[in-house]
Amino acid sequence: DEVQRQKAADAAARKAAQLEAAAKPSAQSAAIPAPPPTQTRAAALQGFKTALARPPEQAPRLPNPPATLFVRSNYLAATNPEAPAFVTPDPKDGRKHPAIIWLTGGDTSTLVDFWMQGPENNDQSARAFREAGVVMMFPTLRGNTQHGGDREYFLGEVLDVLAAAEHLARLPYVDTRRIYVGGHSTGGTLALLAVETSDRFAAAFAFG
Repeated sequence: DEVQRQKAADAAARKAAQLEAAAKPSAQSAAIPAPPPTQTRAAALQGFKTALARPPEQAPRLPNPPATLFVRSNYLAATNPEAPAFVTPDPKDGRKHPAIIWLTGGDTSTLVDFWMQGPENNDQSARAFREAGVVMMFPTLRGNTQHGGDREYFLGEVLDVLAAAEHLARLPYVDTRRIYVGGHSTGGTLALLAVETSDRFAAAFAFG
């Protein structure tokens, strides 16, 4: 009987020791660092300067669209206080109209004959918006001789899009509650990054 009691006591002591060891964090788990705090994209861009940059590239002269379709309307950008852009002229009907910043594919920073209708599978003009009565804005972005500044590959260019949106919102014939952003290919990527960074836009459209 004494032997059995001793065995039971030993077994209970071993069980208690196992439970105590399991309750203590191991040295390995204690060394795992806590995850970093979450940060919005807008906050991450504040004061950030990318090291990946190229000097402005040579670009063709600014295009000369028909004045009935688009007029020059420069905007204030960080790299150019008179950044070239074109917008739909004031229809002078006394109404506030929805508006969209449209970002072309390919070299989104540079404007060529953006109002010209292209092939059905690659029409960069997005004329359907214009024909539906939506005010359109085509801004230049940093990274070419039309605009100035260094190309930053979807970083500083997003800030240019946001600056263009602020300019668009100040036009007296634009409804500030219905400002959109959209684009094709590289322009579509920029549109998505812009709407992730700011709540200025009512919606975003990305194609291709």
